[in-house]
Amino acid sequence: MTSDRFNSLFNEYRQQVVDLSTAAVNASSPAETPTWLHVLQRHVQEWKQHYGSESQAIQEIRAKHRHSQLSSQAKFTDLEQEILEVTKSFELKRETIWIRQQNELSRLGISMG
Repeated sequence: MTSDRFNSLFNEYRQQVVDLSTAAVNASSPAETPTWLHVLQRHVQEWKQHYGSESQAIQEIRAKHRHSQLSSQAKFTDLEQEILEVTKSFELKRETIWIRQQNELSRLGISMG
C-alpha cells in the first residue's frame, strides 16, 4: 500500500469517526440545545480524560520495561520506541477530537480557530 493510498484511507476513516461522534453527541444531548458553556465544559473534560489516558499508557509502558530482562541500552531503545508509537496514536486521537469539537462549536456559531 502506498503512503498516498494510506493517507487517503486514513482521512476517510477520520472523517467517518468525526461524523459518527458528532452525531452520537447530538443524539444523546437533552431536548434543549446545549449552551456554549456546557459544550466547552464537556470538551475540557474530554481533554482531561484524553491526556490522563495518554499519561497512564506511558506509565504502564515504563513499568513494563522496568522488569524487562533486556540490556539497559536495548531496554531504553525499546522503551523509547514504544512510547513514541503510543504518543503518535494519541496525537491522531487528538486530531479527531479537535475536528469533532470544532464541528460541534461551529453548529453553535462559535469559532475557536
